Amino acid sequence: MAKKYQTTFLIKAEKKPSSVTELLENLFYRKPDLSDHALNLLLEIKKGNFETRHWKKFCLKEFQDCKDKKGTIILNRARVKYYSIVRKLRGAGIIYQRDGLYHLSDHFEDYLKWVAGIIENWKKD
Repeated sequence: MAKKYQTTFLIKAEKKPSSVTELLENLFYRKPDLSDHALNLLLEIKKGNFETRHWKKFCLKEFQDCKDKKGTIILNRARVKYYSIVRKLRGAGIIYQRDGLYHLSDHFEDYLKWVAGIIENWKKD
């Protein structure tokens, strides 16, 4: 049985996001520093062929804030951040994993369209 992922998304009706970056800030509202890293991961996935086993390579490039006193990246800290991002993106339906690769998903946008349709139909009734 496949794992089920879910997450929380912050909606600020008075401040509509104008970019993917701002949208990701609403997804990573508890840890806003992860939104830029999430965007970079999404860009890598968008290129295609981002294998799940490439986490270490991504972490070494991306998480420069996880260094020890000698300037060496602490992989345990970086890996925690990486998997936190992956869980959020999967939970929101932005990415999915199949055959050892991450792919962009339509589930998040489909969900938002569905919610908009519910409100629109409710207003008409």
